[in-house]
Amino acid sequence: MIFSLSQSMKKIKQKMALIANFILLSLVYFVGIGFTSIAARIFSKSFLFNRNKKQSNFSVFKKTDGLERMF
Repeated sequence: MIFSLSQSMKKIKQKMALIANFILLSLVYFVGIGFTSIAARIFSKSFLFNRNKKQSNFSVFKKTDGLERMF
């Protein structure tokens, strides 16, 4: 009887820990995303798309003898 009681208590503790971790990590995730979004709007940053089309420092690949070079 004591063994089954300790097993059921252990299962309850695991479920409570799972729920608490889920809630806490969700809050941290959404708060972090929120602050990042606000900071991005303040500094007018875009993390997904490159809005300004600057000329690249890389030259166009030239194909010679089946090999590609960047000269």
